[in-house]
Amino acid sequence: MIEKTKPAVRITDQYRDRDSMAYELLCEGTRIVLRFNEDASGDGPRWRAEARVNDKNDDTVIEATGATRAEALQKIGESWDATLRSRPIPVFDWAHVADALRAVKAL
Repeated sequence: MIEKTKPAVRITDQYRDRDSMAYELLCEGTRIVLRFNEDASGDGPRWRAEARVNDKNDDTVIEATGATRAEALQKIGESWDATLRSRPIPVFDWAHVADALRAVKAL
C-alpha cells in the first residue's frame, strides 16, 4: 500500500496589517496571503477573511465572513473552489491550510 503524504502547507510569515492579522503561507510552491479582521458592525458575522495569491500576475482575491475565523476560512475555501471552475487559479487543500493556522492558534 502506498502512503500518501500531506501536501506541504506552512506558514512563512505572520504579522499585523492595519486592522487585520495576516498570514503568508506556502502551499505546494504557491504563496497565499490570508487576512482576518474582526467586523464589529451590525449583528452579522464577526470575522472577515480575505485570501489572495501572492503573485503579481494573479489578482484573485476571495472574501468571506463568518461567526468565527474558522467559519470564514471554510467559506473562503468554498468560494475559492467555485472560482476554479471559471478561472485558472491555484488549487489548495483548505483543510491543510486550516491545520497550519490551528498550529499557530490562528483558528
